[in-house]
Amino acid sequence: MKWMIYKRYEKGRYNIYWGKKKILTYSANNYSKYAKKQPEKNDTSLLVYTYANKNYYEFAILYPIWVLQNNPQARIEIAIENFKDFYKLYGHLIEFYEQKYPTQVIYTQIDKRFKKASPGAIRFISQPINKAKYVYIGDVDILVLQNIEKLHLVNILKNNLDFSNIKRHGLDKLSGLHFIEYDKMYPVNTKGVDIIKDNDENILYKLMLNKKYKIPDETKNTFRPLCGIHISYFSRPPLKTITSDDALTSFPCWYDTNTYGDFEEYMRLRNSDSIKDFYAQIKETDITLRRLVQIIDIFVFYITEHKNLLK
Repeated sequence: MKWMIYKRYEKGRYNIYWGKKKILTYSANNYSKYAKKQPEKNDTSLLVYTYANKNYYEFAILYPIWVLQNNPQARIEIAIENFKDFYKLYGHLIEFYEQKYPTQVIYTQIDKRFKKASPGAIRFISQPINKAKYVYIGDVDILVLQNIEKLHLVNILKNNLDFSNIKRHGLDKLSGLHFIEYDKMYPVNTKGVDIIKDNDENILYKLMLNKKYKIPDETKNTFRPLCGIHISYFSRPPLKTITSDDALTSFPCWYDTNTYGDFEEYMRLRNSDSIKDFYAQIKETDITLRRLVQIIDIFVFYITEHKNLLK
């Protein structure tokens, strides 16, 4: 765990670890000041940040390798519900990241202050340890296949925005994919926010209002790229099934209708040395992870062989 930076609450104090070595200790009262004022410096312009609870550990271990394919200089930080359990499952793959991408892939133990918070909101109300010029806060179950910074910076400059996102039509919500300057995002201002009861997208909307940023016009500012394929199999299947007639979606799903090329990009990257090197580290006993990889591979292959399904 040489390159692993994470925090742990122990006996009334927050201990910061670099691998197995304790490097900093702060009292519970002073830790929030540390987190806000002393983020880990980084020489990259982009930090990708997200959160995963136990239901999404398989996505959390796949997420970095896909982000890095078209964002090779980015740093990825993923806050984990229970790092100890996560490491027991996928320590061999975490160690692969540490050896192959030292300092670029960081998993952190989420602060206990957020234990009761809505899982979807944690990525917005918590602050990453690392810092960059820009931070992209996204869904851990998206396989990122595009250059995040390039896409979103063009949107910000073109439309004179404080951040790149969209407002949900008729709702006080922003989408869950958020690109913004790091110093504009942090520290977060949670005034008027109920982190337990409020919807995650409504929480993000309130956070931006608290900062007095301009909310994108819901009819004019509609640019919101997935930057990849959204493997949301907990909420909807990718293809029509015998039980999906009443689903509030169109099939096939899991993709952005404006970027059909993501399927070809997935196929290209899936056969690249970097992806194959990572996937070769997956053990036969990693049943849940292997099943997820197979589902994604089957879906993408089927769509590329039946492009008539794409609308």
